[in-house]
Amino acid sequence: MKLTSSLAAALFTLFAFSTAHAATIDFEGMAGGTVLPSGFSIGDATFLSPAELLVTDIGTGNALCGAADGSCMGAMALSFETGARMLRFTFSGDVDSTTQYIFDINATVVFQGEVVELHQTGIAFANGIPLDEQLVQFENPNVTIMSIGIHSLDDTAFVIDNISYLPGVTAPVPEPSSWAMLMAGLGVSGMVLRRRSRRAAAV
Repeated sequence: MKLTSSLAAALFTLFAFSTAHAATIDFEGMAGGTVLPSGFSIGDATFLSPAELLVTDIGTGNALCGAADGSCMGAMALSFETGARMLRFTFSGDVDSTTQYIFDINATVVFQGEVVELHQTGIAFANGIPLDEQLVQFENPNVTIMSIGIHSLDDTAFVIDNISYLPGVTAPVPEPSSWAMLMAGLGVSGMVLRRRSRRAAAV
């Protein structure tokens, strides 16, 4: 019982530590009007666009848009070197009732011990919903996001800001035989410790 409680506490501590140490990106340290080339990186996150990107002042601070001419109507994508286990950002866009913004996610999914690639999952984010700094979050313990693309179906402007993500784990997923060996090893270790405890108690 004590071992189970200790294990649960350790797992909770590990999760809390990881969440608290999410990488964050905002654009407050850059001047409004700064033009950035497609492919620029911050940490292990890379920003892509068909053209240049623009840091723009939206009144409450700076944000990033996918068109250097200030129209902010270009598509953009964000990719992660090691993937992201959680991704959160603020999203601002047009409030036109006919506008739909699409998030295309390229991710890997752990399914029965195998890693499966998931491509082009289109999500219609909004249709007539006011989009003033809406919080968007993608999180699933079995999914690692490799990249996310954002565009509008009708070339409507949008910006993103306050990006937070948990870097992915690059270690390979153990095969079932590896798990079996690990469990057997733990079982043998437990047996040895129990024998030592009995000997110590007998003496």
